[in-house]
Amino acid sequence: MMRVLPFLSLIATLAFVLSPLVTEPFSGFERDQFPIPQIDPPVQPAGYAFGIWGLIYLWLVVSAIYGAAARRDDAGLAQDARAADPEPRAGGGVAMGGR
Repeated sequence: MMRVLPFLSLIATLAFVLSPLVTEPFSGFERDQFPIPQIDPPVQPAGYAFGIWGLIYLWLVVSAIYGAAARRDDAGLAQDARAADPEPRAGGGVAMGGR
């Protein structure tokens, strides 16, 4: 039996990754929008420093595809909070520490 959760996760991941293609790009603020004008900021990250986000997005998509394709029948994906902690706690909260 195929589970729905892995495919919902894949759809949400693809919507998240592809959303910059359908929204207006954010390229920062204009200098006159700051309360104190910044002519020459003392610290400014290099453009290549943001390249790590490409790897993060790629890993997110790969893991969502893996979850939808290879692990769709995994019982762990079907667990909810009650199945993970079958003993109810006073006040409805989750107990921290040992039992």
